Amino acid sequence: MTGNRVFFGTIDKKFNKTVKMKCILYNTGGNPIVIHKVDVSCGCISADLLSKVIKPHQSVILIINVNTEKQIGYFNKSIFINSNADNPIQILRIKGNIIE
Repeated sequence: MTGNRVFFGTIDKKFNKTVKMKCILYNTGGNPIVIHKVDVSCGCISADLLSKVIKPHQSVILIINVNTEKQIGYFNKSIFINSNADNPIQILRIKGNIIE
């Protein structure tokens, strides 16, 4: 899998209580990748995977939701993707800035 950063930019919490972004996970290898588990570093983030198997040279969509209600300022959170890949744990960084 490749890709390790998602930038949400500046979010005005007056207009956006929850922000959703789609992230594409690619399999650049020659074998299928099976995703066993997706964990988040904070309760303000959720991640929904549309498929647990990524075929060779294919991709899947990971939907990331950030709840802005109890946050203000810059954030830097992590999503941990555990799979059968050569590097079994990938860390996806979620960054942005929440203003009022």
